[in-house]
Amino acid sequence: MKEIIDRVVGLGRSADHFGGALWKRTEMGCSAMTERERKPLEAGTVVGGKYKVERFLFWDGRCDHYVATIIGGKGIYELREFLNDQGIEVEREIIAKQLYHRGMVRRHDLLIEGNRSYIVLDYQEAPNLENTRRILSDRDLFSIAHNLVDTLEYLHRHGIAHIDLSTRNIKDMGETQKIVDFTGCRVFSSPATDDLGEARREDFLELVNLLERLMLNNMNELGDSSLLQLVNGLEEMLDCPPLSAEDFKERLSQCNPMEANRGDDGGKVWVDTAV
Repeated sequence: MKEIIDRVVGLGRSADHFGGALWKRTEMGCSAMTERERKPLEAGTVVGGKYKVERFLFWDGRCDHYVATIIGGKGIYELREFLNDQGIEVEREIIAKQLYHRGMVRRHDLLIEGNRSYIVLDYQEAPNLENTRRILSDRDLFSIAHNLVDTLEYLHRHGIAHIDLSTRNIKDMGETQKIVDFTGCRVFSSPATDDLGEARREDFLELVNLLERLMLNNMNELGDSSLLQLVNGLEEMLDCPPLSAEDFKERLSQCNPMEANRGDDGGKVWVDTAV
């Protein structure tokens, strides 16, 4: 366990590790760091009687991020410390319902001690899409698009929408991408409400914007400029509700380079990964 913790500590020094440079890159983070008054928890502090703080990572202007272990157990976790329980309603909902999809970082626990709230989730060493070291090809972009559509579909089915799909909020795990933070999301009591429908539309529009930004950043690697035209055309679909994830994926598949190269097994490229 000590070797694992030492490895995590070492990795924590890299600029793009776990979004460690997030507060350095954003105006919110920079101003928040200058106004900070309280000190982070010290290494060795025990939270909830079972989570031991191993190392402070960073403060993003809203909450502290730590590496933590569980006393008497195995595994390494991320521990987030909030000043109060405001703004974490969706996180509480996700944990209470035990929601999990491979496209979201798994939540394990929610603790409240005094005027502090703590969320315990999987610790991910992968960089986010803003800091990914990969040069994204058109195949990579299609994979990212479908992975995120599957995740949105899963969350929408459970009444959670208006997801932050910024490049800082998505971990790039290679074969899949994981949405990290849900504190700014909304929970809808009924999937049939008009408000949820509009929020879903905003999510898909944000996904289109995300894909456009990634494509423009990797334009030299794209084999066909028609891919960017295709994604631009996706915005037209957003004005023709009801919009489904299947509609979105069907439009993408019209220009999917992976379909033509998937081999002779005839298997499906995209599968429902919800559990």
